[in-house]
Amino acid sequence: MRPDGAQAGGNGETAVRAVVPHGDKAGWRRWLRAAWAGLDRRELAAASRIICQRVLSLPCWHEATACLAYAPLAAEVDVTPLVEWAWARGLVVLLPRPEPATRRMEAREVRSWADTEEGAYGLRVPKAACPRGLPDGGTVALVPGLAFDRQGWRLGRGAGYYDRFLAEWRGVWRVGVTLERFVFPQLPRDPHDRRMDWVVTEEAIHGPWPGLR
Repeated sequence: MRPDGAQAGGNGETAVRAVVPHGDKAGWRRWLRAAWAGLDRRELAAASRIICQRVLSLPCWHEATACLAYAPLAAEVDVTPLVEWAWARGLVVLLPRPEPATRRMEAREVRSWADTEEGAYGLRVPKAACPRGLPDGGTVALVPGLAFDRQGWRLGRGAGYYDRFLAEWRGVWRVGVTLERFVFPQLPRDPHDRRMDWVVTEEAIHGPWPGLR
């Protein structure tokens, strides 16, 4: 599906038509959630592998000491190969642990998937005993989103966890990951939204944006 809403079916898949949303964030989110839920899982898996390869070509890894990743939902870019890569190279791996009561999230260090458990929203999150991480200028943050635009702005799921987290840890490298079909010319945004350094898709690396850091 292209950002203009049309996709020609291939490999026997049925052609899909969708109307690109207009209006406020709520309208975009309703449309985008349905679009992500309707993705072919094999296509998403194949695109995720390419995205991970592209992410590793970014210059921010040259001096990276830590990777803030996430355990993906079924309808998100799968970044688990990057987590495995970071562990293999001795980087500190941090995963977010959201706290619904405060609408905030912490970064906790995990040394294997055994350090995770099922948490809020059906996510795999670090166990409560995992040590808190302190993301800094050596941390590469892999940031999911429902959509991004061509200026590096992100539309999340609406809870605001990442915006609050990135506002606190300003020094981290912010890498948005998504499918190319979910990169739009412009998205609605609010003053509290946080911009990415790059947005990486299966087709391109968008950014970096000048003056961001």
